[in-house]
Amino acid sequence: LTDAGRDDLTFLMMNQKTYPGWGFMLEQGATTMWERWDGEFSQIHSTLLAAGEWFPRALGGIRPDPAYPGFKRVIIAPRIVGDLTWAKTSYDTIRGPVRSDWKKTGSRIELNVSVPANVTALVRVPAPNKDAVTEGGHPAEKSDGVRFLQQDGPCATFEVSSGQYVFSVE
Repeated sequence: LTDAGRDDLTFLMMNQKTYPGWGFMLEQGATTMWERWDGEFSQIHSTLLAAGEWFPRALGGIRPDPAYPGFKRVIIAPRIVGDLTWAKTSYDTIRGPVRSDWKKTGSRIELNVSVPANVTALVRVPAPNKDAVTEGGHPAEKSDGVRFLQQDGPCATFEVSSGQYVFSVE
């Protein structure tokens, strides 16, 4: 669903407290995912455990760049869905931890990114254009280690070198 851009459906399944949904399993007292939505058969089944990958991969937007194997470059493209107002995610790569935390307050979005040494990242900030994005309180494209690449639909894409960054957009 993430690859198809349908994080709205994953969000619904994660939170749905009625059948079928992972929230339903929790409401029934489950501490692991079931083999079937209705709880028949095994109530500890690994087939559905990929749901946990959704948190860093979609909400945090942390993914490897297939053009740069071994996490030489990462993609950070968080998906802000549903009524969520924040997410705090990290992923331990062979080169060190990558972090992507975001917070939404009204129409303001703040995205905190941490990129390990010897790694670059493509950061997709939800913004109507590059001029709407600041980093560290300054226009993003003028910040050290930040280079604007392109406007890709509803996101401004920047390339950053290793370090910590705070992107903001109204």
